[in-house]
Amino acid sequence: MKYGLIFIFAPLLVSISTLTCAGSTPEGTWASFNDDHTNVQAWVRIDNKDGFLEGHVVKILDPNASSDEICKRCKGSKKNLPILGLKIIEGISSTPIKKNIWTGGLILDPESGDEYKLYISINENGRELFVRGYWGIFWREQRWSRISE
Repeated sequence: MKYGLIFIFAPLLVSISTLTCAGSTPEGTWASFNDDHTNVQAWVRIDNKDGFLEGHVVKILDPNASSDEICKRCKGSKKNLPILGLKIIEGISSTPIKKNIWTGGLILDPESGDEYKLYISINENGRELFVRGYWGIFWREQRWSRISE
């Protein structure tokens, strides 16, 4: 009888864990759009590195940019690095502060070279990431679409 219970509850537990884990993290590859969400600019891969999320540009899709473009306006160690492969998200804890919300760390705008404090949230189905870079009371927000986990 006890084995029968395992066969009954095991699929239920697997289903529940799949629902709670699938798409509940920003880890994965995302299509980043321009501010009015009309054109894909790049694909960004977000990974967990030692408890912090890092995002790198893995594909450039902006028709006005070349694949060998460098970050001319970046400062410090990122100045003149290729945008392809560039780390644009760093220092944000991989542990959410609330369900589907992460904050802290920085996001880099390769066009301007400016870095902003970062706030990200993911929608309930895990398919859309809301990325907000802010400086004081000023902020800019984009919606990114999940390409892969």
